[in-house]
Amino acid sequence: MNKNERIFGLDLMRCIAILFVLFSHARFYLPIADQQSITVLGFWGVELFFVLSGFLIGGILIKTFEKEATGGSLKTFWVRRWMRTLPNYYLFIFINIACVLLLKPPHIRIQHLSWYFVFLQNFAWVKPSFFNVSWSLCIEEWFYMFYPLAVLFFRYVFKFSIRNAFLTATLLFIIVPIGFRFYCLTVKHYYFWQTRMIVISRLDAMMTGVFVAFLKFYHRKTYEKLVGPGAIIGAVIAAGLFVFYLNNNAMEGVNPVVQVFFLTVMTIAFALFLPACNNLKTKSSNFVYTAIYKISLWSYSIYLINFPVVYVLNTVEEKFGLKGGVYSLIFFVLFFALNLIISSYLYRFVEKPFLTLRDKYFKEEKPGTAVPATPIIR
Repeated sequence: MNKNERIFGLDLMRCIAILFVLFSHARFYLPIADQQSITVLGFWGVELFFVLSGFLIGGILIKTFEKEATGGSLKTFWVRRWMRTLPNYYLFIFINIACVLLLKPPHIRIQHLSWYFVFLQNFAWVKPSFFNVSWSLCIEEWFYMFYPLAVLFFRYVFKFSIRNAFLTATLLFIIVPIGFRFYCLTVKHYYFWQTRMIVISRLDAMMTGVFVAFLKFYHRKTYEKLVGPGAIIGAVIAAGLFVFYLNNNAMEGVNPVVQVFFLTVMTIAFALFLPACNNLKTKSSNFVYTAIYKISLWSYSIYLINFPVVYVLNTVEEKFGLKGGVYSLIFFVLFFALNLIISSYLYRFVEKPFLTLRDKYFKEEKPGTAVPATPIIR
């Protein structure tokens, strides 16, 4: 690869995902009757982030454990993930507390606050309304905790090779959440949207990405054969799911079995894009590349800040009666501008200092690309 070129496909996927999320929440400022077709963009962005996380973190774990599958390497992995995700996360617990107390957004209450500090707010039950976006981070954090432990369990208890330990753990993390998702929908009678935000029911969300990383490392020829056809097949599947979702009232009332596997098939569709996107290159001096890279870099902070921005803008809108017409356009633009500006400062002054410390004291195998935390949001 030319020294002036950069692989940008994964950054592009992350950028698209976070923009989907922002458009989904910016719909509040658009004077349109049918907002469901825009809401689904946030849904799609969530699942895309999960798949990307599985691919990138899976690649890191495979390279790390192939080199040294020990408690020490696991500790390094955990510390690096926590130094990436926790500082901003805990900061925003307090920011959300302040928003609720000062701005009083409707339908939001501070409940079970202690759960949020240990990622239990949606572990096996429906999440409270407070700090809405944290549900996805819980899934990520428990994935970081449980999945590598499962790999080491199969490696040392059952004496599997690292390759077979990864494959077995991946299959386990697909089967158990699918079963729990069916239990939530049929026994607990949770709604589709509630079920998809429960940790145990969604730990399979990253597994299709992990499996593609598995193919890349252990079955390179098969992985390379997916570069072209995979993206086409993934696009067809995603388009079909999109139409099905819109035509079935956001999945409510759909057969529980269909609801269970809808999420699985969606992540498969997005995973099929990974080989092609991981091959996309562009000149590093390209303005479009720079914009994509920056948005991708700030995406974790964008994920965390966008609801507080909504709370503030909604308060201003209500207090001064600035609704409809040109005001809608102004708030729409302000929403995007504030998210990008604030997130750039959050990255610079909160995330980056911890990343610098992390990279100084805790080295880790890398799969050839930076691994920002995955910002996921409903």
